[in-house]
Amino acid sequence: MPRPRQAQSARSIVAWTVLGAAALLTGCSQADQFRANPSPAEMTISQSDQDVANSLSYINDTNLRQFNEDLGRLMLFDRPSRMMNRATPY
Repeated sequence: MPRPRQAQSARSIVAWTVLGAAALLTGCSQADQFRANPSPAEMTISQSDQDVANSLSYINDTNLRQFNEDLGRLMLFDRPSRMMNRATPY
């Protein structure tokens, strides 16, 4: 029968072995996650996903307003008709 000191030593060795194995198994998965996406908050080189969404929203709004203005020019709605005798500001 082992003495109490040897039993305590054997238990601590087993506990440290189990803890070490658990640390080795979980530590690698975190490193792999970091290697897969080292900058998760960035969508481009210098912009986050919110910055990209704001830029796209601004660009789409500007393009649609410009399209409406171009459509008015195409339909000749950008200035009044010049078929009257009165002077017009255009």
